[in-house]
Amino acid sequence: MLALDAKWVEADRHVRAMYQVPVTGDATTARARNATGLSHIRAGDYASAIKAFDSASQADSGDVEVANNLGYAYVKGGRAREGVPALLRALHLSPLRSSAWINLSEALAASGHDDASLAALLLALRYTARREETREFLGDASRNHGSEAFRRQAGRALKRIDSVPSLPAGVSSK
Repeated sequence: MLALDAKWVEADRHVRAMYQVPVTGDATTARARNATGLSHIRAGDYASAIKAFDSASQADSGDVEVANNLGYAYVKGGRAREGVPALLRALHLSPLRSSAWINLSEALAASGHDDASLAALLLALRYTARREETREFLGDASRNHGSEAFRRQAGRALKRIDSVPSLPAGVSSK
């Protein structure tokens, strides 16, 4: 919640402390299953996507993209609460990954955790390498997202966007 209080230095320290060295597995198998999951996402078949991403995660639990995609599939499939552990794992693997913060925000909004959802969006803004694209995404989400709860949080984040500083020069967002 440090992001809600604009305590950016402390928030950055806590976020970076989340990092865990990944234990890698069978990356080739995981990536093939990840590609299958992405095909299911594009087709709107979230149940099959979850199965593919879960299988990919079992093959390589240290793949941040797989973890993020698994969490995203749970959220889009109406099972947001179940997606939180995968999204947290993605953030443990890559704490400055803004897309995982956005996905976590959506999961938290769906679960009724409004302030935590907003904090996650503010962290996404802090860590994004594409600030203008993120601003546009939030604007679109505040008007058109399928979830009223997430629309509300996107609107709240937009009102605070100018108070969220970018990472200092020389600090990578990756």
